[in-house]
Amino acid sequence: MLFIYSGMISYHHNHDEKKLLKKQALNLKLESFKKFAIEQSFIKICLFITRVYLVEETTRS
Repeated sequence: MLFIYSGMISYHHNHDEKKLLKKQALNLKLESFKKFAIEQSFIKICLFITRVYLVEETTRS
């Protein structure tokens, strides 16, 4: 009986550890996705500003 109980505890411990690792991996993916999204929006903003500037320059001359 004690052997089965200790086996259950170790299973739950390993199961929780796997859950934690999955959660950490998910958080890492989320962080890299956020970073990617921020970089993409920054690039889009820069391109938009450049486009507006170019349109103003061409309409002026």
